Amino acid sequence: MEADPKVTIDLITYSIAAKAYIQAGQHKKAYAMLRKSEDMIEPKRRRAAYESLLTMYSSMGKRMMFIVFRICVKG
Repeated sequence: MEADPKVTIDLITYSIAAKAYIQAGQHKKAYAMLRKSEDMIEPKRRRAAYESLLTMYSSMGKRMMFIVFRICVKG
């Protein structure tokens, strides 16, 4: 999908993919999608985006808590 120039991928697309990977237990793939979505956060939608990211990162377990801390410091 990313290779197709006709398809526009945005923050929401990556978030949906990450949520599906989390539910399937594929945390490495979910982490990759979340990192890509972090790079696409727009300043005016930052708060809502970070809330969503925090929820998804924390649902992956304790070892992802350092990422949650990094987002809180960054945001």
